[in-house]
Amino acid sequence: MVITITDGKSGKYDESAAADYWAALKEINRITNNFRSELSGERSPVQLWPHHFDLSMSWFSGRLVPGKDLNDVESSKGQMIFGFSTGDDIITDAYFYITAYPPPNGLQNLQISEGARWNTDGFQGGLMMNRTFAGADNPEEKLLNYFRTFYKAGAELMR
Repeated sequence: MVITITDGKSGKYDESAAADYWAALKEINRITNNFRSELSGERSPVQLWPHHFDLSMSWFSGRLVPGKDLNDVESSKGQMIFGFSTGDDIITDAYFYITAYPPPNGLQNLQISEGARWNTDGFQGGLMMNRTFAGADNPEEKLLNYFRTFYKAGAELMR
């Protein structure tokens, strides 16, 4: 299929790949919203970010970050971000990630679930490759356990 971009240029895309991506996003959105519903306190909606097509949501610890302007909504509150990326310049395959801001001491020492690891290349946080999720006997439970493990530890360290 050929599409016309708003700048007037035409481009092609693989319809099957686009349909697969859409199906994956719908499933990941559903699971992430299930996880979001388990959390207490302030949370963002699950949202798609256009810069990398990341699908993510934020949980806010309720703690203000010392030295930050209270009017700066993005950096004045401690938070954890739970997301999915299609890949980037550093990690080229699709992956799930969890980051914390500001990163609390000790989070990197967390006993991470099988198939996940602590990442320091490009960002600091939890990393689980999509192939680990997709290859699990119960992918939904695998992702929820990954998110829950980090949330539990992060929430305790960030309060």
